[in-house]
Amino acid sequence: MSHNNAMGRRFATYKISTMAIALLGAGCTFYGFSLGLGTMAQPRAGAWPFLVGLGLCLAAVALFFTERVGTDYEPFSKRSWIIVAGFGLMIAYILLFESVGFSLATLLVSIAWLRWMAKEPWRFTLWYSLAQTALFVTIFSILLAVPMPYDPVVNLLSGKGL
Repeated sequence: MSHNNAMGRRFATYKISTMAIALLGAGCTFYGFSLGLGTMAQPRAGAWPFLVGLGLCLAAVALFFTERVGTDYEPFSKRSWIIVAGFGLMIAYILLFESVGFSLATLLVSIAWLRWMAKEPWRFTLWYSLAQTALFVTIFSILLAVPMPYDPVVNLLSGKGL
């Protein structure tokens, strides 16, 4: 295989991944728009997905047209799947957040992330995940009083019951 063929294949792979990022950004942008944007003073549910999606689109398009050499990019390998797993964990977090509440979702995803993705030992994983969850619940649910969906742990701690 010649040097030019290897460079062309890496460059083509790079262009395909850039287009995939642009499509993901476009999807987020349209989804955010469908939820409603609101105003700057009173944003609605779609404001952040719209803005993040728009940012992804703009960055991908700029990269697609300005980058000329694909040699600075890490090749796709078995280790690259950890990014896919991390994305999957974030989707799981959203689904868990809606069904079991903020505290349990945070605890479970933190355990999964530390144990299986970061390869931390069980003892560290459990203690750190519990401490992190307690800190986040204290900050967001108690100190900042951020409105959250039903959370059985916070309800029990605040005396509201299940």
